[in-house]
Amino acid sequence: MNTVEIAVVIVLLIAVLIFLKKRKKCSACSSKETLADKPKAPKQENQHPEVKLESNPLVSAIPTAVNGQITDAVTEQQPASDVEANAFPTAINDQITDTAIASASLEPQPANKPTGVSELPAKPEAVSLPEDSILKRHYMTHLCTMIESIVPPRPTESVLCRHYDAMVVTRIGRCLNDKKAMEQLIHDYENKK
Repeated sequence: MNTVEIAVVIVLLIAVLIFLKKRKKCSACSSKETLADKPKAPKQENQHPEVKLESNPLVSAIPTAVNGQITDAVTEQQPASDVEANAFPTAINDQITDTAIASASLEPQPANKPTGVSELPAKPEAVSLPEDSILKRHYMTHLCTMIESIVPPRPTESVLCRHYDAMVVTRIGRCLNDKKAMEQLIHDYENKK
Protein backbone atom coordinates (compact mmCIF):
# COMPACT_ATOMS: atom_id res chain seq x y z
CA MET A 1 0.00 0.00 0.00
CA ASN A 2 1.02 3.51 -0.68
CA THR A 3 1.77 5.79 2.29
CA VAL A 4 -1.02 8.13 1.21
CA GLU A 5 -3.51 5.25 1.26
CA ILE A 6 -2.32 4.20 4.71
CA ALA A 7 -2.68 7.76 5.99
CA VAL A 8 -6.22 8.01 4.57
CA VAL A 9 -7.21 4.72 6.20
CA ILE A 10 -5.80 5.86 9.57
CA VAL A 11 -7.63 9.20 9.36
CA LEU A 12 -10.89 7.43 8.52
CA LEU A 13 -10.47 5.02 11.44
CA ILE A 14 -9.83 7.92 13.82
CA ALA A 15 -12.89 9.75 12.49
CA VAL A 16 -15.05 6.65 12.99
CA LEU A 17 -13.77 6.19 16.54
CA ILE A 18 -14.48 9.84 17.40
CA PHE A 19 -17.96 9.56 15.90
CA LEU A 20 -18.70 6.40 17.89
CA LYS A 21 -17.45 7.98 21.14
CA LYS A 22 -19.65 11.05 20.64
CA ARG A 23 -22.61 8.87 19.86
CA LYS A 24 -21.93 6.74 22.93
CA LYS A 25 -21.70 9.86 25.13
CA CYS A 26 -24.98 11.22 23.78
CA SER A 27 -26.79 7.96 24.41
CA ALA A 28 -25.29 7.76 27.92
CA CYS A 29 -26.51 11.31 28.68
CA SER A 30 -30.05 10.54 27.64
CA SER A 31 -30.12 7.24 29.56
CA LYS A 32 -29.09 8.97 32.82
CA GLU A 33 -32.46 10.68 33.03
CA THR A 34 -34.79 8.61 35.14
CA LEU A 35 -38.50 8.68 35.52
CA ALA A 36 -38.09 9.78 39.15
CA ASP A 37 -36.41 13.00 37.99
CA LYS A 38 -39.23 13.86 35.64
CA PRO A 39 -42.61 14.99 36.99
CA LYS A 40 -45.33 12.54 36.17
CA ALA A 41 -47.94 13.97 33.85
CA PRO A 42 -51.54 12.90 34.45
CA LYS A 43 -53.12 10.78 31.77
CA GLN A 44 -55.09 12.89 29.38
CA GLU A 45 -58.45 11.59 28.28
CA ASN A 46 -58.81 14.22 25.58
CA GLN A 47 -57.47 13.18 22.18
CA HIS A 48 -56.23 16.69 21.46
CA PRO A 49 -53.99 17.72 24.35
CA GLU A 50 -53.04 21.35 24.63
CA VAL A 51 -49.42 21.81 23.68
CA LYS A 52 -47.62 24.72 25.28
CA LEU A 53 -44.66 25.80 23.21
CA GLU A 54 -41.86 27.73 24.81
CA SER A 55 -40.18 30.45 22.84
CA ASN A 56 -37.16 29.07 21.03
CA PRO A 57 -34.82 31.13 18.85
CA LEU A 58 -34.52 28.25 16.37
CA VAL A 59 -37.55 28.72 14.14
CA SER A 60 -37.66 27.61 10.52
CA ALA A 61 -40.25 28.08 7.83
CA ILE A 62 -41.11 24.82 6.12
CA PRO A 63 -43.72 24.50 3.36
CA THR A 64 -46.18 21.77 4.21
CA ALA A 65 -48.22 19.56 1.93
CA VAL A 66 -51.71 18.35 2.74
CA ASN A 67 -53.38 15.88 0.39
CA GLY A 68 -50.81 16.57 -2.32
CA GLN A 69 -51.32 20.36 -2.25
CA ILE A 70 -48.60 22.67 -1.02
CA THR A 71 -49.85 25.17 1.51
CA ASP A 72 -48.28 28.35 2.83
CA ALA A 73 -45.04 28.09 4.76
CA VAL A 74 -45.61 27.28 8.41
CA THR A 75 -43.18 28.33 11.11
CA GLU A 76 -42.18 25.37 13.18
CA GLN A 77 -40.04 25.21 16.28
CA GLN A 78 -37.21 22.73 16.33
CA PRO A 79 -37.43 20.45 19.41
CA ALA A 80 -34.41 20.43 21.68
CA SER A 81 -34.28 16.62 21.88
CA ASP A 82 -35.86 13.47 20.49
CA VAL A 83 -38.05 13.23 23.59
CA GLU A 84 -39.64 16.59 22.78
CA ALA A 85 -40.03 15.64 19.12
CA ASN A 86 -42.04 12.55 20.05
CA ALA A 87 -44.10 14.42 22.66
CA PHE A 88 -45.68 16.87 20.22
CA PRO A 89 -48.43 15.53 17.96
CA THR A 90 -47.93 16.18 14.29
CA ALA A 91 -50.39 17.99 12.07
CA ILE A 92 -50.99 14.86 10.04
CA ASN A 93 -51.98 12.87 13.14
CA ASP A 94 -54.32 15.69 14.19
CA GLN A 95 -55.88 15.69 10.74
CA ILE A 96 -56.36 11.93 10.84
CA THR A 97 -57.95 11.96 14.29
CA ASP A 98 -60.10 14.96 13.33
CA THR A 99 -61.26 13.11 10.24
CA ALA A 100 -61.96 9.96 12.24
CA ILE A 101 -63.99 11.90 14.78
CA ALA A 102 -65.89 13.74 12.06
CA SER A 103 -66.65 10.56 10.13
CA ALA A 104 -67.81 8.82 13.31
CA SER A 105 -70.15 11.67 14.13
CA LEU A 106 -71.52 11.82 10.57
CA GLU A 107 -72.59 8.18 10.42
CA PRO A 108 -76.24 7.99 9.40
CA GLN A 109 -78.60 6.81 12.08
CA PRO A 110 -80.65 3.78 11.06
CA ALA A 111 -84.25 4.66 10.33
CA ASN A 112 -87.07 2.79 12.00
CA LYS A 113 -87.91 -0.11 9.72
CA PRO A 114 -90.48 -2.84 10.05
CA THR A 115 -89.14 -5.92 11.81
CA GLY A 116 -90.16 -8.19 8.94
CA VAL A 117 -87.90 -6.43 6.44
CA SER A 118 -84.19 -6.84 6.98
CA GLU A 119 -81.71 -5.24 4.63
CA LEU A 120 -78.44 -7.11 4.69
CA PRO A 121 -75.91 -6.23 2.04
CA ALA A 122 -74.67 -9.17 0.04
CA LYS A 123 -71.23 -9.54 1.57
CA PRO A 124 -69.03 -12.12 -0.15
CA GLU A 125 -67.69 -14.85 2.07
CA ALA A 126 -63.89 -14.84 2.27
CA VAL A 127 -61.79 -17.94 1.76
CA SER A 128 -59.86 -19.04 4.85
CA LEU A 129 -56.11 -19.39 4.42
CA PRO A 130 -54.06 -22.05 6.20
CA GLU A 131 -52.39 -20.90 9.44
CA ASP A 132 -49.01 -22.52 8.79
CA SER A 133 -46.66 -20.31 6.76
CA ILE A 134 -45.46 -23.17 4.55
CA LEU A 135 -49.00 -24.31 3.80
CA LYS A 136 -50.01 -20.70 3.14
CA ARG A 137 -47.12 -20.29 0.70
CA HIS A 138 -48.04 -23.52 -1.13
CA TYR A 139 -51.70 -22.47 -1.21
CA MET A 140 -50.82 -19.10 -2.74
CA THR A 141 -48.43 -20.71 -5.25
CA HIS A 142 -51.13 -23.14 -6.36
CA LEU A 143 -53.64 -20.30 -6.63
CA CYS A 144 -51.21 -18.34 -8.85
CA THR A 145 -50.56 -21.42 -10.96
CA MET A 146 -54.29 -21.99 -11.45
CA ILE A 147 -54.86 -18.38 -12.51
CA GLU A 148 -51.84 -18.30 -14.84
CA SER A 149 -52.94 -21.52 -16.53
CA ILE A 150 -56.33 -20.01 -17.38
CA VAL A 151 -55.22 -16.57 -18.62
CA PRO A 152 -53.24 -16.04 -21.85
CA PRO A 153 -49.44 -16.45 -21.70
CA ARG A 154 -47.33 -13.75 -20.06
CA PRO A 155 -46.29 -11.01 -22.52
CA THR A 156 -42.64 -10.07 -23.01
CA GLU A 157 -42.99 -6.27 -23.22
CA SER A 158 -42.41 -4.55 -19.86
CA VAL A 159 -45.58 -2.42 -19.85
CA LEU A 160 -47.75 -5.36 -20.80
CA CYS A 161 -46.01 -7.46 -18.13
CA ARG A 162 -46.96 -4.91 -15.47
CA HIS A 163 -50.58 -4.95 -16.63
CA TYR A 164 -50.55 -8.75 -16.71
CA ASP A 165 -49.14 -8.89 -13.16
CA ALA A 166 -51.74 -6.37 -11.96
CA MET A 167 -54.49 -8.47 -13.54
CA VAL A 168 -53.21 -11.65 -11.86
CA VAL A 169 -52.88 -9.93 -8.47
CA THR A 170 -56.39 -8.49 -8.79
CA ARG A 171 -57.79 -11.90 -9.60
CA ILE A 172 -55.92 -13.46 -6.66
CA GLY A 173 -57.37 -10.84 -4.33
CA ARG A 174 -60.85 -11.40 -5.71
CA CYS A 175 -60.54 -15.16 -5.24
CA LEU A 176 -59.28 -14.78 -1.67
CA ASN A 177 -62.04 -12.36 -0.70
CA ASP A 178 -64.97 -14.04 -2.46
CA LYS A 179 -65.76 -17.72 -2.16
CA LYS A 180 -67.89 -17.69 -5.32
CA ALA A 181 -64.98 -16.26 -7.34
CA MET A 182 -62.77 -19.05 -5.96
CA GLU A 183 -65.35 -21.67 -6.96
CA GLN A 184 -65.54 -20.14 -10.45
CA LEU A 185 -61.72 -20.25 -10.71
CA ILE A 186 -61.67 -23.92 -9.70
CA HIS A 187 -64.42 -24.69 -12.21
CA ASP A 188 -62.54 -22.87 -15.01
CA TYR A 189 -59.28 -24.60 -14.05
CA GLU A 190 -60.86 -28.06 -14.12
CA ASN A 191 -62.54 -27.41 -17.49
CA LYS A 192 -59.34 -25.96 -19.01
CA LYS A 193 -57.42 -29.20 -18.44
